[in-house]
Amino acid sequence: MMIRTILFILLAAIAGTLANAFAASIAIAPGKLAMMYVPGRYGVAIAVAILIPLIYQMVSGKAGFIVSVIALTVIPSLLAKLYFVAGAPWSLVLSLNLVFAAVTTAIYTILSRIFSQA
Repeated sequence: MMIRTILFILLAAIAGTLANAFAASIAIAPGKLAMMYVPGRYGVAIAVAILIPLIYQMVSGKAGFIVSVIALTVIPSLLAKLYFVAGAPWSLVLSLNLVFAAVTTAIYTILSRIFSQA
């Protein structure tokens, strides 16, 4: 069960990071698609995606999904602006991280539901 959860976190974080890069290439410039090749982005994505199963243990159902999306939007945005000193406006950083958060949480949730029934 633990290995399955770790695998779901990894797959969800990768999917969310790719979705974020695609969104940035559409919203900012096609060259931003190269962000998908930056390994550190996957490290941050996995680190924050670890929160999803922890949040679901405390808050279940739709509320857990919403709390996960909020956490996975706000935490990477704070890191981007305050630690990595991203020059983009807050609205753009939050929007792009919302894409990451929604995709990551959705993929984790779907995988968990599909394979908990198997």
